[in-house]
Amino acid sequence: AAFDEVVQTRARQGLTVQAEFAGLRELALADAEFDAKSREAEVSVRFLGELISSARDSAGQVVEGDPKSPRKQRDVWTFGRKMGSKDPNWQLVATGA
Repeated sequence: AAFDEVVQTRARQGLTVQAEFAGLRELALADAEFDAKSREAEVSVRFLGELISSARDSAGQVVEGDPKSPRKQRDVWTFGRKMGSKDPNWQLVATGA
């Protein structure tokens, strides 16, 4: 819901946003846990990527960000799975920085 509000506010202001994923710079295991009783496992992965992002007003002038300069973006994504399950897929259970 908060994301939708941001999008609607920008639309009312006449802003357009351009974002481009420039590349992944780091991918590392941040944490791993296993509960033997429930057989539930979680794996947290740290991503360090680079994004190019900018917002322009209705006249096309840059009002936020830089359309030529990448910035670093750090995220940690946690995936979970019940081990021994017939479903081999891991599900995204949390995101954070």
